[in-house]
Amino acid sequence: MLFVGHLSDRMLNPEPFATPWSASTQLRTADVEAMQRHLMRIGLYADKIDGKAGMKTRAALGAYQRSAGLKVDCWPGEAVLRSIGAAR
Repeated sequence: MLFVGHLSDRMLNPEPFATPWSASTQLRTADVEAMQRHLMRIGLYADKIDGKAGMKTRAALGAYQRSAGLKVDCWPGEAVLRSIGAAR
């Protein structure tokens, strides 16, 4: 849906986005699994450990980010991976 909104905006006004999309990197499956294990240990995640950043994993990451004072974006990125690694 977001794409459709952006497309219609560009059709009405061909100017570029005011803020460019930020670059994001995908973590390795093993890193996401490690995050899921840590989130499970601290009681924020109760689903399967599969290395996939689905909705339950991302919701748990958001709760972790909030509790750790990190930027809450629910994205399994390098910053949250470092924070979880330091918390072990």
